[in-house]
Amino acid sequence: AQVESAYAQGVLGILALAKGRFSRKDVFDLMMNPCFMHRWGIETDQVRIWASWADKLGIFHTFDQDDKARQGYEPSDHYSWKQGLIRLRLGRLMTLPDTESGSDRFNHFSGFVPFGDIHTQDRDLVDTFCLVIETVYQAVSHLRSGPMDCAGWKAVFLNVCDRLLNIPESLKGESAIKRSLIQAFECLELYDSLTRDKENSWFDLELLTEFVTSHMGSIAGGVGDYLTSGVTISALQPMRPIPFSLVYILGMGEGNFPGRAETSSLDLRLSGRKIGDITMPERNAYLFLEILLAVREKLYISYVSRDLQKDRIIQPCSVVNQLRRYVEQDLFFHEKSFVITQIPLKGSSERYLEPEAINAMNDVMVNYSLADRISCLRSGGHWDRFTGHALAEDLKAVKRLAPDLSLSEPDNVESLALVRQITLKQLKKFLENPVHQSLRYHLGIYDEEETIEDLVLWEDEPFISEFPVDYRLKTEPVELWVEARCNGLQSGDGEMDQLFDHVYDNFTRKSQVPEGAFSIADRAALKDCVIKSQDVLKGVVERMTRAPERYRALIVGEHGSDLFHGTEYLGIKRFPPIALTVQAPDSGKQPSACQVEISGVLPWVWKEDGGGWHVLVITGSKTATNNPNKYALAPVLFFMLCLASEKSAQWFGISQVTLHVLFNDKIKEWVFNLTGEASRDYILCLVSDYLAQAMPPFLPFETVENLLPTNMAKFDDPNFIQIFNLRLEEAYSESRDPMTLLVKPDLFDDAFGAAEKRLGPFLHQFADIRAYLNNSSHTETKRAVP
Repeated sequence: AQVESAYAQGVLGILALAKGRFSRKDVFDLMMNPCFMHRWGIETDQVRIWASWADKLGIFHTFDQDDKARQGYEPSDHYSWKQGLIRLRLGRLMTLPDTESGSDRFNHFSGFVPFGDIHTQDRDLVDTFCLVIETVYQAVSHLRSGPMDCAGWKAVFLNVCDRLLNIPESLKGESAIKRSLIQAFECLELYDSLTRDKENSWFDLELLTEFVTSHMGSIAGGVGDYLTSGVTISALQPMRPIPFSLVYILGMGEGNFPGRAETSSLDLRLSGRKIGDITMPERNAYLFLEILLAVREKLYISYVSRDLQKDRIIQPCSVVNQLRRYVEQDLFFHEKSFVITQIPLKGSSERYLEPEAINAMNDVMVNYSLADRISCLRSGGHWDRFTGHALAEDLKAVKRLAPDLSLSEPDNVESLALVRQITLKQLKKFLENPVHQSLRYHLGIYDEEETIEDLVLWEDEPFISEFPVDYRLKTEPVELWVEARCNGLQSGDGEMDQLFDHVYDNFTRKSQVPEGAFSIADRAALKDCVIKSQDVLKGVVERMTRAPERYRALIVGEHGSDLFHGTEYLGIKRFPPIALTVQAPDSGKQPSACQVEISGVLPWVWKEDGGGWHVLVITGSKTATNNPNKYALAPVLFFMLCLASEKSAQWFGISQVTLHVLFNDKIKEWVFNLTGEASRDYILCLVSDYLAQAMPPFLPFETVENLLPTNMAKFDDPNFIQIFNLRLEEAYSESRDPMTLLVKPDLFDDAFGAAEKRLGPFLHQFADIRAYLNNSSHTETKRAVP
């Protein structure tokens, strides 16, 4: 019963909570129990939301500070249920600090940071979650009260089970498990009378757990009522006297049945066999005969006929061959043969549709799976013929299993009337991985949502800051320091170490970083990385503060308008969304005009006298590269978007852009020269490819970047284009990305030319390679390409 019974699993889950740390995993294991869900009237979707809250709130184990101290942990509220519930309730009463700017983002109430998301607006959902957690903890706390006599344990434990569990109508069989548990406690009360005058006769929680677990393990488990309804699955021996309408016997292959005779020297029957001594094969053969005589209507005999590893055919066992000869010789009289039906390995095989698959003698080729039948029709090219002749109710029945994944093709009038909204982030992700972003945009195929099991799997607090927490700990203090310098703060709260402590303490209050000795080491390592950037940033920030034009952010459209706040020295410059008319190919590769509005945000921008525009890019990365990399995508793409529009292009004027990219303890400067006409042509082409109703070819940014030479001074290879094409094809063949394997994108015939056209504006190596190949005197040299 401890495996098969839902009620027994709920009872053991209560004991696990009482004995353990009240961890996230144990709590949600109990919540997902059908008896618990019926008691509280909750559904799986609610539990999923609660699991998401627990993950975001940093709840791992123990209920409160006192419970945590009893378990031997750091005496604090971090990672506990109480801290999470308080933050959840405060989120309904207070403004969330994440929406504030400057030092206000570190606001808290007595060390608790309010939490909120879209689901916390549902008051009943929040109240039910808090009530469930507090009730469960109070209930299991009664089980931790100390040793008691058997009568005391009976009253307390059964009361706890009644408070937390209730058997639903659909699981009436669980009532027998509950009655058995009650009877077991009644029998246990006899122990009190036997040990009344003895010392230390009371049970503790460990003994109670052993008693309940052993009792649940001694109850035979099963589903449904035995031998009265449904399908009964058993070995041959216990079923031999029972007549059934239909009987299936599995595993009747050669070597599996009827078994082998005993050859051990310990078997005395081998030395002198007497009347009545039978072997294992003889006993099993007689069991087969009993089953054969007990069948009322049909007997199905099944065996595995092929060994795929050894590539050989497996024959049926000797008993089946003997039955086959008897049927052919004494029942069919040589007029018919005993036919063995080969079952297809796939349920969607076309053999299930053959006219002779089912006849008067054979019905094993019946397949009731509607999904298998639809898959068969689609893979065999019969779907259009089916939909042309099927009845309306048939089409309605298969609609949910045969979704229409084709993209709609509106006419030009409808397409022009529909304005498509695109963000700078979407275009950046399209450059990084065209396959992934195209599937997300056209088919809505996003990363798989985490299941409840995935969310509650982690029951231990972090021992080191990992991504994305470590990234935010590296970048947020730097941004605050730059903002403080621009506001004229030169000391005190404007120092990098002070700002880092504020940010780290804020993450500590949210239970997102380690505590205790792990926190000391983690804080020191991250703080050292952040402080190193202070000296290298001073020169860049001084140039920004001296610039006649400087902006906290440039914003196109409404995207991200609430993420940045202007200061006294740094303002916010807003532009309307970039409106374009592009020709996007439809599924038939015919161009179709459509209206597009593009929005985006670019932080930390300034313009110097007599020079071009400058952008500070804070990466949080330790690896510095001389050549531009992925961190150049968003800034350069933003300027190209603005230059593609006449209104914003007039305001920007000079088209030279310098990126100051911060890599931990050094800054790299990358210069880009952009023109309005070239930028507009590139943006129109990029947006057209993004909206095209066809799978884009394989051109991931990092893959292309890794194939380019890092040191152009040593570059000397006139056959580089051929080598590039071959290596990109090799990278595609070695890709293990699930999306790439699923859609199988095409490769350009001239992969280098396509990559140069798509990614050339961001990677300087393309221009250097093309210049070398055009000017080299060795371009006509022929040599083998490895």
